Amino acid sequence: MSISAARSPRLATEYGVASGGTETDITVSSVAYKLHTFTATGTLNVSKPGWFDVLMFGGGGAGGGSASSTECGGGGGAGGISQTTIYISSNQTITIGAGGAGAAYNTSIGASDGSGTSVGNSLGSLSIMGGGGSGRFAHTGGSGGGKDGNNANTSGGGLASISGVTGNNGGLSNNGNGQGGGGGGGAGAVGATASSTAGANGGAGYDVSAFIGGSSLFKAGGGGGGGSTGAGLGGSSVGGAGSSSGAGSSASANTAGGGGGSGGSTANGGSGGSGIVYIRRRVSGSAVGNVRYQEVLNVEFLLVGGGGGGGQYVGGASAGGGGAGGMKTGSGIIGKTTYTVTVGAGGAGSTSQRTNGNNGSASSFIQSANGGGGGGANGNGGSGASGGGSRSNGDSGGSGISGEGNAGGQGNSAETGGGGGGGKGAVGGTTTTNNTGAAGGAGATNNYDGSTTTYAGGGGGAGNTTGGAGGSGGGGAGASGAAAGTAGSVNTGGGGGGAGGLNTGGSGGSGVVIVRWLTADATGLSISATGTYTTNQDGSYTWYKWTTTGSLTVARA
Repeated sequence: MSISAARSPRLATEYGVASGGTETDITVSSVAYKLHTFTATGTLNVSKPGWFDVLMFGGGGAGGGSASSTECGGGGGAGGISQTTIYISSNQTITIGAGGAGAAYNTSIGASDGSGTSVGNSLGSLSIMGGGGSGRFAHTGGSGGGKDGNNANTSGGGLASISGVTGNNGGLSNNGNGQGGGGGGGAGAVGATASSTAGANGGAGYDVSAFIGGSSLFKAGGGGGGGSTGAGLGGSSVGGAGSSSGAGSSASANTAGGGGGSGGSTANGGSGGSGIVYIRRRVSGSAVGNVRYQEVLNVEFLLVGGGGGGGQYVGGASAGGGGAGGMKTGSGIIGKTTYTVTVGAGGAGSTSQRTNGNNGSASSFIQSANGGGGGGANGNGGSGASGGGSRSNGDSGGSGISGEGNAGGQGNSAETGGGGGGGKGAVGGTTTTNNTGAAGGAGATNNYDGSTTTYAGGGGGAGNTTGGAGGSGGGGAGASGAAAGTAGSVNTGGGGGGAGGLNTGGSGGSGVVIVRWLTADATGLSISATGTYTTNQDGSYTWYKWTTTGSLTVARA
């Protein structure tokens, strides 16, 4: 590998030599360094292999848009932060993550996340994720997005991928129409929680002067929340400020700040600031003896959330299938600590007439994948990672989340065939045929545990005569006639099938989490896990697969 983490003492004089970015001479704690600052994607040209200190920030998340004065946007989460020392032996691409684009109010998806920043472009590279966008369901990111001011949902602010390490959690809103949005999390502090009609302040940022020298200079402050009577400030004056009279303020370029939430009128949230990378190498000063560098491990992961449950309509009618749990892959760096691994539960199928199935729960490790939406029975299908199918063509399938799944399909006009739940690979099926349910959307494959497996299929809609098939990847079939829907398969994230008549909708399948790394990169580390899991090696990789919630611990061997 051209990049590796340090796991043993190294002489301070073994720093490498390189060019690239904006080069300046700096002094930190009486030690002279050459600093390479990257504000746009470029190349670090290595002329002498050796150790380099790296401080990097992802792009900030966007602030939430507002819907008139009744729903004020929360602040975007700051881009994630990572500082470490790595050995580099060849030229490396430096990729600067963009800030999330400010956009109009969106009830289901929420504001855009910031993009990740990386050094290198392989599994052996370093990467840090962008900040989470605001929304009713505020997003996880380097720092989490603030919750918007809406009383239709009481979920918390978005979570930091590793709280206190990559950033901090977003703040809560005051959960009421016209109430203030929560502040986005910052690198240095959690986003504040709104307690009135005014937006809350974004979390404080991080002072990079300890790394680059000179006067205080903050990066990665959370965005301020919007409000109807007052607005939150951006964290450390680098997060975008919220507004009480229109659009939220955008964070400046290369600050990694979260965008401000809008308020007081229908307006867009502010955009997040792009990320930045600082790389330094020691050029003079007396040797300081042996120093021990941070121990880190580069990982890839698969996350599949729990599938949504199927709906139950009324006697003589058929309900929609549940949407699949979110399916996403990612990469990141982890250090010597314990990480929680959450495997999302499938949503329960509906047991009451005219009631949608329950949404599935999110799975998480560093990032998160949302649960699927419940199958429709009393209007539209539920929104989620993939949306649930609707009961009829007069209603809409639930919306999905980009990158995690797809929308649900529609039922027929006679309400005798329900729409299929969306899957990772395709939207849920729509039926126009009387007494026939639509098929669930297809799932997608992954091979991180050494075998190719299909996950995240949508649940089939029920039909008075013929139920829709479940989507490939664990989707449960819709009922044929007056019968219960079929449950989604366990640990696939498949949606549950819709029920026929007064019967129970199929429950969604639980999710799964797989984490893998190059076996050679874990030399000198001790790795252990809890929960129900399996582990093995496949070629050059070691992998762990969790089927229930547990943990992963990295320690010195």
